[in-house]
This record gives sequence, structure tokens and C-alpha cells, in this order.
Amino acid sequence: MPRRRRQPDSSNLPRRCRATAAVAGVVGALILLAPGHPSRAAEPCTIAWDGGAATKRWQDDPNWTGDRQPTDGDTVCIGAGREVEFGGLRTTVAAVRVDGSLTLLANDLRIAGPAESEVTGSFAVAGARLQLDGDLTAASYSHSSGIVFGTGAIRTPDFRWTGGSEHGSGLTEVVPGGPGLAMSGGNHTLDQTRTLKIDAGAAGTWTAGDLELNDHAILDNLGAIEIRGDQDFVGCCGTAPQVVNEAGATIRKTAGDGSTKLTYPMANDGTIDVQTGTLSIEGGSIPGRSSSGAFEVQDRATLLFPSGPNALGSSSSIVAHGTGQLRITGGQTFFTGIVDAPVTVDGPAAYAFFDSPVTLPALRLNRGFLAGSATVSTPDFEWTGGNQIGNGTTRIVPDGPGLTISADAPHTIEDRRLEVARAARATFAEGSVTMFGAAAIENAGLFDVAADVQLSGPCCDPRSLIHNAAAATFRKSSGEGRATIGARFRNEGTIDALAGTLDLAGGLDSYSDGLLGEGRYLVRATLTWPNAHVVRNAAAIELVGQGARIEDSSGGDALRDLASNEATGELTLAEGRSLAPGGVLANAGMVMLRGGATLAPAGAYTQSGGVTAFVAQDAVLRPGDRAELTGGALTGSGTVDGSLVNGGLVDARLAPGILTVTGDYSQTPAGTLAVQVADPAIHTRLDVGGRAHLAGTLDIQTVAGYEPTPAAELELVRHSGGDGEFDLVRGLEPVPGQSYSPPDYAPDAVWLRPGTVPEASIGDAAVAEGDTDGAVATFRVSVSPIPTRTVRIGWRTADGTASSRTDYEASSGTVTIPHGTSTTDIQVPIHGDKAHEGDETFSVELSAPSNATLGRDRGTATILDDDSEQPPKPPTKPPTKPPVKPPQKPPTGKPPPRGPSARPPRRRCVDHLAPTSRLNAGRAGVKASRGRLQIRGTARDRGCAGLARVSVTVALHSHHRCRFLKRSRRLGKPVKCRRIQWITARGTAHWRLLPRRRLPTGRYTIRTRARDRSANVERLRLARVRTFRLR
Repeated sequence: MPRRRRQPDSSNLPRRCRATAAVAGVVGALILLAPGHPSRAAEPCTIAWDGGAATKRWQDDPNWTGDRQPTDGDTVCIGAGREVEFGGLRTTVAAVRVDGSLTLLANDLRIAGPAESEVTGSFAVAGARLQLDGDLTAASYSHSSGIVFGTGAIRTPDFRWTGGSEHGSGLTEVVPGGPGLAMSGGNHTLDQTRTLKIDAGAAGTWTAGDLELNDHAILDNLGAIEIRGDQDFVGCCGTAPQVVNEAGATIRKTAGDGSTKLTYPMANDGTIDVQTGTLSIEGGSIPGRSSSGAFEVQDRATLLFPSGPNALGSSSSIVAHGTGQLRITGGQTFFTGIVDAPVTVDGPAAYAFFDSPVTLPALRLNRGFLAGSATVSTPDFEWTGGNQIGNGTTRIVPDGPGLTISADAPHTIEDRRLEVARAARATFAEGSVTMFGAAAIENAGLFDVAADVQLSGPCCDPRSLIHNAAAATFRKSSGEGRATIGARFRNEGTIDALAGTLDLAGGLDSYSDGLLGEGRYLVRATLTWPNAHVVRNAAAIELVGQGARIEDSSGGDALRDLASNEATGELTLAEGRSLAPGGVLANAGMVMLRGGATLAPAGAYTQSGGVTAFVAQDAVLRPGDRAELTGGALTGSGTVDGSLVNGGLVDARLAPGILTVTGDYSQTPAGTLAVQVADPAIHTRLDVGGRAHLAGTLDIQTVAGYEPTPAAELELVRHSGGDGEFDLVRGLEPVPGQSYSPPDYAPDAVWLRPGTVPEASIGDAAVAEGDTDGAVATFRVSVSPIPTRTVRIGWRTADGTASSRTDYEASSGTVTIPHGTSTTDIQVPIHGDKAHEGDETFSVELSAPSNATLGRDRGTATILDDDSEQPPKPPTKPPTKPPVKPPQKPPTGKPPPRGPSARPPRRRCVDHLAPTSRLNAGRAGVKASRGRLQIRGTARDRGCAGLARVSVTVALHSHHRCRFLKRSRRLGKPVKCRRIQWITARGTAHWRLLPRRRLPTGRYTIRTRARDRSANVERLRLARVRTFRLR
């Protein structure tokens, strides 16, 4: 409860004033108890303003109760509606209670405390010096001039500060519940260790005048400060003044297109909102304290760091809107939070350290340093000078103009990585770039050297590297002079030498000892690197235009001795470019010849794989010896100026569809000629200036919905003469019901057309029998007219009076008459003897003709008997049996009847038929159990010689190799499975193999093979095979 105020002691007054004092005391008591008088929470008033002097002056005694001025220890009370102006001599009071107004105009007033002072009216400092050592709460407080100092605190919801200084170690605190702080007029000063505090919920408006903080003064904002204008936070002579924007607080610049400077350390844990003009933070961060708040930069506004150090913590953020930007012109600024604003570094001593990954909408490096250990990503980087340092990464990402290197100022990368991401681009338009230490440029997009510039590193530092990644392009697009790349260069993408000379002076890692190992090299002008001498190409080289060159250090042609295009290599010549290697050129990769291009190796052109492609009709392959394909394909329409041997694939494609070979064309059995047909007038053709030697495969590809008919005529190969024909023709019937006529081999061309069907006939034969085998009967088969397709006719022998068992070898087969020839022979072996038998006959019958009809289809062979009849010799001893006269053949050719003791003459066995063998079925053939193996089978001789033996091979499969059973019945060492080892079984017609030793478990294969006494051996491909698992 409030205590009653003690009345003044009237005994100390003069006699004539005692009565007045008594009355005044009663009136004063009534006034002090009236509503609206200051609270009595602390100390009761010891002196009160009664306005007895009818003035406003503090120094007029009659204005106070007791007609005296307040002195030390007094608690001064000024009632409501009273206006008091202080301007007297130095005065000290304990406290004040003001319900009216108190204005300090001059001189010194000390409020010593410790009691708390309270102003429910207004309190103003307008020229005086107020030493406040106790706390004061004011409903309204204004400070226009003069000084407020001391250890006490002023707390007010309404602080109008138009000038003057607030010193000492005390506190000026703006609390909520009123209009807050309003700063205007002239300069405002906080000095010594005084703190100006804006409480949470309170506001401050700054419209004019600078705010000067000196010594250890602090502006501590927990509310909202609005800066309306370009006034500055300035300081003089201070050692550690500070501005602290606490969490949840806001400092907002809302007016003024100029700059507001903050020249002393600051910590922002709330929000700083730059809505217009520039906020220049020149004092850096408070030592040991980083900012964790937000910086908002609105459209056309700027947040400037001209000095430092500035520490932005991991929870901080800088976000720009519209064209707002962040500029760093000096000092060190450390970013570990979010930065979503265009950043400009422009100052010789400006450092921007990024120690956490950020993505900037734009980055400008004019002068100074971009540093830090994190990755800085941006789609828009203008680099007009300055340095990139540290072990971090600068990454250029898509969706922007990319990296632009310009201006004549030096550009430096030291121990830092510059990346151009996929689909991003970098343009080097002016100046020079120097790489130091472990600096690296990693290009995964497009790096365009648009001028005769230098991108170099210091001598002999192998750590600096430019890497052109796969799918990336490093291009010199402008400048007729030389662009020098002095750092090591590794190319896995495309190097495009479009203009002038691109000099990889630091060396090309992708090249070593004559091998260009990786990457693509698109050369329209000149490309060079030290010691360039490409003998083997495993990369992709494209020379476009007659002026395209890859040069060595002396300016010579680096491809002059190109000998091999490897399986991964690509060689492309275009726009009239010619290449003439000095020897044999072997291709296993891709060779493309475009418009007007000529590839002319001095030796042969060989191809073991890959593709040689003519992309234009005027492209030429001109080998000094020949062009030979043992694999791969030759495609497209162009000219082989010389001879061509095709052991791979030749495919001229469809449009225009003509491949010209000026020499001979030879196709091996492994070769394929592919033709495409879209119409009888639109199809592939091979034009051969010399002879065409044909074999292998003809592959007919019907395209574009064409429906062929046998009546169609298509010229596929044109030549001056030819031989042979295709062994296999594919595509004659592309779909059921649609077909071409088979190839027609005319003297000067190969056609698909009906042609003429010749007639085939067989003549007779006559042959002397002889005493032994060796004579043959020859039948002449003739075709008329001369065929243009190969004629094939089946034939077989048939007995007449001659028997195929004793007189001739029964035979059959197919006779082939190649196109361009009209005759061939069929030969039948004759079995000779010394017996007088008379003439005998047999015949050969023709059947199943292909590409011909049959005229005379049966020819007769006469075996002329050349044996004379001999009388028997007289016996040298009495014969045990009466002699038997050898029978003679009757004229009809039939043998005479034999007598009871007559024996036919012994015929010699002529056996050309191989025997056969097989395993018995199921377990009767192979019985495998508990490591034991039993094998049984049969064999049969198809001729007359008789079986000699049966061989068996038993193989255990082990890791793609085989262990064969030996004669010792043990398994041998692993060998290749095709090196079969045989052992002999017991028996012949019924044979067996019973190994007594246990065999290891696994997968086994058994083959059998029989042999007769005429050395005929069963063919291995027909041998019986059985696979089983021994457990």
C-alpha cells in the first residue's frame, strides 16, 4: 500500500510564514492526494511544486512548498498541469515525481536515487546536463540537446530524440505501449557504455540526423527500427560500440535512395530489411559473435559490406528480391548460411569466404577474392578480374548466361576448382587466366574461347589441370591468332578448333607415344600440342574443310604417319578435306568420308572391323594398293578408286544407292553384299570398273513397302566381266506370296530377273575295265544355251549288266554347272579284275534340276572287258580234285550255270564307306554309380572291309577345360576340350569299356568312333555323344 507523504516541518520557517506554511501544508496535502498525482510507490515527496512564484522556473523558491528549492535527499513532486523548467545552478535530488511536465533547459540536475523516479506527464532534456544515477520511468521523454549521463535507466514508451547525447553507463529503454522512439533533427550520440534499448513490441522511427556511437555504447534492438532516409550510424573515437539486432527484431530501411552506413560492429540475429537505397555495414561483426538472422534486400536495393570481418552464421540468410543485390567491396565476409542474392565482389582487399554450399542467382567478381571450402553454384558469373582461391569449387550451372571471362585485368585461380556443369557454358572473351597450385577447370558443358587469349599455369606445376569431360565441348570460336592453353589438358569430350589456332601448350594427357587415346577432336582451323605425331587413333578425329590441320610443334602434319584407326577410333573427313597417310592404313573403328573428302593412304587400306562410311556421292577412298575388308562394313554411296576385296559387308544404302569401284571387286565366302530395293527404279547398285569375283552372301532388303514380283528386273552389280556367284541369297521372298527372281549372272552384270531356262542332257560313256581299280567312267553333262545361273542337277548310278557290288562304285550326288559354262563331267570309279567277263553296262540317271530343264536324262556307260580267256596250267603234283574250267560269259552277258564244285572267282574288296558306332540305350549303354563307370555299345561296317576297332573318349569337364581318360584308366591333366584323346574299347561289333578305377564326380561326355580295315574312319561330327553326371 502507498504510504502517506510526510508534511514539511513548519518549525523551521520564519515566524511570519508559519501561518502561511500551515495553510500551504494543508492545501499541498490535498493536492498530493488528488487524482492524477504521481504514484507513491517508492518514496513520499519531501518537496512539491506549488507555483507560488507564478513562474515556470525551478530556481524560484516561492514555487516550492516551504519556499525553497529542492536539495539533496529531496523527492520532488510536480503535480498534473504544472509546467516546470529547470535552468538553475547544479542541483541534486533523490527522485522526481512528475504528473505535469519537467523540462531541463540549462545547467546540471542530478537525480541521485536510489529511489525510482516516475513521470506520468512529460520529461524533456533541452540543453541541460542530466546526471541520472537512479532509474526513471517516463510516459513521455524528449531529448533535443544537452547531455544525459549517469548509471541509471530511463524507460519510456515515447522517446522523441531530436539531438543531444546520452552518456555514462546507464540505459535508455523504449518500452511498448506508446509511439516508441522517434529520432529526427540533428545528430544523436550514445557515448561511453550507455545502451539504447528498443524492447520487443516497441518501435523506433529514424527520419533525420546521424546516430553516433562511441566508446562501448550499444544499440540493442528487440523491437522494430525503421530508417526513413539516408542517415548513418557513425562513430568517433570509440573502441567497441555495437549494434545488436536481437532475434525477432527488425531494422528496416524504408526510404532514401542513398546509403545508410553502419560504421561499427553489428550482430544481426533478427531481420535487417533493406527496402530502398543501400545499407552499408562497415564495422564488421562483433568479435566472437556471428550473425544468425536474416538480411532481406528488396528490388533495386543493395546490402553492402565495404569492410569487415563480417561473420554470417549457419542459421543466417541473405535473400534478395527483384534486382536487389549484395556487394562486397572490402574486408573479409564469411558466409556459412543461405545466400540467395546476386553477389558482387569488387575491391582489391575484398574477400568473400563461402564455407557452406550456396547457389547464387548471379556472381560478379571484379576485384578481390572468392574463397572458402564450399561449392558456390551460379548460372550467371561475370569474371572481370580478381582471384579465386581456397580449396572450394565455383560451379557454373544451366539456366543462365553462364560464365563470362572478360576485361584486361588479370584473373587467377589458385588451388580452387572451377566447374562448368552439363548444359552450362563459359565464354572466355578477353584477358588472361593464370592457374596456380592444384587449380583445376572441370568442363562438363561448353567452354568457349572467343578470342586469342591465354589460359596458363606456372611452369612445371603438374597439379594444374583442365579436364574436358565426356559430352563436354572446349571450343575456340573466334580470333584468327593463337589461343594458348598452358595448363595440362585432359580431353574426354570434344575439342572444337573452329578459328585460328588452339595451342594446348601444357600438353595433352589423352596423347602418349603416338596414340591419341580418348576424346573427340573437331578441327575446322588448327589444333596443336607438343610432340603431336598420331600413329594410332583411338579417339574421334573430324577434319572439316581443306584448312583443317592438326599440327606438331614444328607446324608439320601430325597425321602424316597415321597407320591405325583402332576399334574405338573415329576418323571423319568433310568439306573437301584430303588425308594421305604415308603407308598402310588399318581400320577397326569408324571412318566417315563426307562431301568432297578423299582418304588416300600410300599403301593398302585394310579393315578388320568397324565401318567405313561414304556420306556423300563425291567422297573417295583411294588406296595406293587395294582396299580389303576382312570384317566390318563399307556403307554408303561413294567411290573406291582401286580394287576392293570384300570379306565383310558392303552396303551402298538406298539414296542415291550407287557405290563405284574403279578396279576389281572380289567378294570372299565370308563377305556380304547388301542391296536395298524400294522400287525397280530405286535400288542399290554396285558399279565395278574391272572384274567381279563373286562368292559369299547377297542380302536383298525390301524397303518402303515395295511388293516384289518375279517379273521385275533389277540390275544389282555392273562389271566388265565376272566369275563366281553368291553362295547364299537372302531376301528373295521377303513375305509369303512376294518374291524376286533369283540372281541372273549375265556377262556384264548381275540381275534379279526371270532370264532364260536352259536344257541339260547327259551323254554316254565307255571305259576299259583294267586289271585293278583306278579306271573311271566319265559322263559329259551339257547345258544349252549357256546358263546365266548356276545349274544344279541330282544324279545316281543304276545297275545294268554291271553290278555295283563288283564292277563299279555305286555313286550319287549333285552336279553343278556354274553360270557362264555349258558342260561338266560325272565320274564313276570302275572295279577292275583279271577275270574274262565280257562287256557290261550301267547307267547314270539325272533328276531334280535347278535353274534348268532335263532333255536326255539317262546316260549309259559300257565297261569294256579287256581280259583274254587263259587255259589252266598243268598241275605239278597229282591234283586232289579234278580241274575246273573257269566259266565264260555267254554273249548275252549272263554267267553260265555253275557245277556243284564250281566256285566264283574271288573279287577284291573296294570299300569307301565309313563304319558307324553307337552306345547302347539307357543304363545298358552307360552305367555310372559310386565312382564306377561301365560303357557298352555296338558298331557296324557298311562296306566289305570289316571292322578294325572302336575308340572311345571320356572327358570330365572342369572350368571350360577337359580331363580325358587315358589308357591307364586315369584322368589326365586339364587341356582344351577340342584336343580329344581316344582309347580303344574291347570288341568291335559288340564292344565295352570297363575302367576299374574310381573316377571323380562331375559332368562327363562320351564320344565313340569306329574304324574298318580299309582305314575308313567314322566322321567325328557324326559320332555318338552322350553327357551324364557321375555321382
